[in-house]
Amino acid sequence: MDKLVEILKAETATLKEQYLDLNEKWALEQVVRNINRKSDFSRWIVPNCRFYSYERRGVKKGALARVYCWDAKDYLEVPYKEVTENAYYKEERATYKMASYMTDEVEFPKRARKDALAHYKNSINKLAARIEKKGLNINKLTTVTAHVGANIETTLTDGEQTVRAFTILAWGEVNRPHYRYLVK
Repeated sequence: MDKLVEILKAETATLKEQYLDLNEKWALEQVVRNINRKSDFSRWIVPNCRFYSYERRGVKKGALARVYCWDAKDYLEVPYKEVTENAYYKEERATYKMASYMTDEVEFPKRARKDALAHYKNSINKLAARIEKKGLNINKLTTVTAHVGANIETTLTDGEQTVRAFTILAWGEVNRPHYRYLVK
């Protein structure tokens, strides 16, 4: 299986670099989104107001929300794009659960690249195990790899049997880049 893993690593070297670069680029964009999310939420809370509750009472979307500050014992009117109690608590949870490295422009991309590399290595090992189950003779193995955009398609054959392995790579604003291997 080690020989098959080495063959697959050689065939997917370009995919690996694309995947790592996409993860790093996504992480830099995500840092900006995380910083904006934290700053949006911090506008809800007045400095020195540790205890607060949220009240909606007939406020329309995009208008002012009333936040009760227990320290000041008074209501504060705070603007926010979506004024609902659920939105407030959702943002509160997201803000306080966010690790400090998720707003660091150096550390977060570094961790994203490290995680992507670990995912790549695990995926190669899983792919090798799936191909090995097909019963190919590794000593006679020949490979042909083609790129279709960011995805790759590798055809492995030993002269008797042919196995096609290809990726589906996806990413977006919300989802970090990820891919799956399909074997036929």
